Amino acid sequence: MACEAGEPFLFRHDMADLHVIYRRNVGVAAGLTGIVWDGGRLWACERGRDRLHAFDEAGGMESFTAPGLRASGLAWDYASLWVVGRLDEMRSGAEAGLKNVPDPIVG
Repeated sequence: MACEAGEPFLFRHDMADLHVIYRRNVGVAAGLTGIVWDGGRLWACERGRDRLHAFDEAGGMESFTAPGLRASGLAWDYASLWVVGRLDEMRSGAEAGLKNVPDPIVG
C-alpha cells in the first residue's frame, strides 16, 4: 500500500531495526499529535479540530470532541486519559460526548 502525499497515517515500528510492522490510514484530514496507548486502543489528538480519536486493533475508530480547546497532548495513567488543552473554554464531559466525565475544575 503506497502512502499518498499529505494523507495522515499511523505507523508501528519494530524496535529492533525500526522497520514498519503496521501501517494504517487514519482517515482524518489534519495531523495527529499526542499519541498514547491505553492497553486496548491507541488515542490521538487531531490538530486544529479539537477532536480525540481512539483507534482499535481491528481497524475501528471512535471520535470525540476534546473537553478543552487545542488538544495537543495525551497521557494514560492506567486509570484515566489525560488531555492537554486550553482551560479558557473548557467543555463539560457531556458536551464533549464523553461518558462519566465530571465537569471541568478550573483553578
